[in-house]
Amino acid sequence: HYGDFTNINSNTNLFGFDKTIINLYKFIGYNKKVLDVGCGWGGTMKMLDSDLNCDIEGVSPSINQGKYVSNMGYKVHYCNFEHLINYYIQETIYQNPDLKRYDVALFIESFEHIKQKPTMLKFCGLLSDKIIMIVKCNNKNTNIRYEDINLDILDEDYLKNMFIKNDWKIKYWENIRIDNKSNQIWDYN
Repeated sequence: HYGDFTNINSNTNLFGFDKTIINLYKFIGYNKKVLDVGCGWGGTMKMLDSDLNCDIEGVSPSINQGKYVSNMGYKVHYCNFEHLINYYIQETIYQNPDLKRYDVALFIESFEHIKQKPTMLKFCGLLSDKIIMIVKCNNKNTNIRYEDINLDILDEDYLKNMFIKNDWKIKYWENIRIDNKSNQIWDYN
C-alpha cells in the first residue's frame, strides 16, 4: 500500500501512511465535502474529518469494511464501484444535473480495482470538479491485469491520457513510488 516514509525516524508503518494523506491536505482544503471511493477501514475519512473538518462519505464494496466505517459514524455506500455509478446517475444526478455533490472525489489505491475506468472518470465529472488519486502505475509502457483480484496496474502515460480523453485537466501529477520505502517496510515486517 501507499506510504510516504521519507524523513521518518520511526519504525511505525502507520506514520508513513498518515503522512501520505497529510500531504494531500493542501489539495483538499478545509470544510470540503469529500467522496472517498474505496474507503477501506475509514482511516482517511477519520483524518479528513478530524484534521480538516470535512464532510465525508465513503464507498466500499466490502460489507465488513463498510459496516466498520458506518460504526465510526460515517455515511457509507455499500456497493461495487460500477453499481455506485448507476445509483448516482439514476437516483440523484438526473434529478438535479447542475448540482455538484462533492468538492473532491478521492481514490486512495482504489481506482486500480475499477473495471470501467473511463466511465468512472466521466461519472466523477458529474459529481465533482476535482479528483485526487493515489494510483499504482508502472512505467513499462504496458498495462497489467490481475483478474483473480480485479486489479489493473496501468502505464502512467496511459492513465494520464485516459484523464485527458475524459475531459479532465491534470493540474498536478507526482510519481511518489520511485523513492518510496513502503515496499521495503512491508517486506521487512
